[in-house]
Amino acid sequence: MSWLIGANLKTMPTIETVADACFECGFCEQACPSRNLTTTPRQRISLRREMERHPDGSATLDTLLGQYEHDAVQTCAGDSTCAAECPVGIDTGALRSPDEHAPLPPTGGDHRVAHPSTIGLSRGLGRDITDAVRDMILDGTLRPGETLLPRHLQEKFGVSTIPVREALRTLESEGFVVTAPRRRTHVAGISMAELREVYTLRRAIEPPLMQASATRRTAEHVRLATAAFHEMGRHVGSDVSGFLTAHRSFHRALLEPVLGPLTERVLQQLWLTADRYVRLGVTSSHVDELAQDDHATLLAAYAAGDTTLAESTACSHLHLVERSLSTELKDLLG
Repeated sequence: MSWLIGANLKTMPTIETVADACFECGFCEQACPSRNLTTTPRQRISLRREMERHPDGSATLDTLLGQYEHDAVQTCAGDSTCAAECPVGIDTGALRSPDEHAPLPPTGGDHRVAHPSTIGLSRGLGRDITDAVRDMILDGTLRPGETLLPRHLQEKFGVSTIPVREALRTLESEGFVVTAPRRRTHVAGISMAELREVYTLRRAIEPPLMQASATRRTAEHVRLATAAFHEMGRHVGSDVSGFLTAHRSFHRALLEPVLGPLTERVLQQLWLTADRYVRLGVTSSHVDELAQDDHATLLAAYAAGDTTLAESTACSHLHLVERSLSTELKDLLG
């Protein structure tokens, strides 16, 4: 029986509750629509356990994380057919498909001590955690320079280390967190240089798009932009988080006729980064109220198809916001 001990035993690291009972029998594999494309449900669970075995900074872990999104998340059918064949009823699709009845946790309050049972996360998705932590950074719950300990995030969201690693990896690529080699991860700082860079890029991209969009808009586009404008107005001067969400929706609605997938990804990144500064400006100088006249002019020019006014107002609006933020935040940003 000596062969049973030591290297001959397979470890079973703890993963998300929804899949932790898997004993890798493989019954699910024949039912999986993706079995001949990338990975089966058993293999996806096995991969999560394998990633748990490797420490942060491991080359193997980095490789697995890099491939997992496509091979185990994007190509999962999410149709729950695996659960019908599984002896213990595991729905591997729950590792990638949000549970519509489980809302994300609130971002305010003490983000270190929440018990997993109190968190309504949609079954441990790395992308859900990414969104939740990003919101905590944007709303100031997590402050610039604050250390992010994976075990605290695991406890808050009730997940294993893998979704947390996936989330921190994504947030680092977006510039919201920084991880130094062999050091802890912390929330990225803010600076006057970044503020200026964001608005320089926005002025280079958005005014020409606004001009083109004003020539292609339809009555439906105008209706949606108008609705977004009124929604934004409901939050001016009262609800910062609601204003920022509606503000992004308004600017997106104005550019909808000309937005391609790549352009939208670039702009979403710029808008989210700008929001860190706009939030501070709204709090200190009510920049949301200062910009409302510009927003009204933008909408009017868009609705009328006035391409010249649409482009010039977009440019002057971005200049106004940058100047206001630079003035109000100069002591904070240095």
